[in-house]
Amino acid sequence: MSIFDFNSCNLYLTPAPWRKWMQTREEIVEDWRTGKDFRVQNGPYCSIRDIEYIRSNFNRVYIIYDRGSIEV
Repeated sequence: MSIFDFNSCNLYLTPAPWRKWMQTREEIVEDWRTGKDFRVQNGPYCSIRDIEYIRSNFNRVYIIYDRGSIEV
């Protein structure tokens, strides 16, 4: 069993702690698209490089940030 396997249909991510937290929505989406690290809520780090696994195990992926959330 992988640490990604939660009892949920959705995966919630936050920007990696060493990255700038106060970002605009556009900056966060760009970071996701370019492969920057995000942290799974209460779990490991991942990025768009893990998209095949993410898509096969979760219905939706959300990035939580200081102004709300973004579905990616």
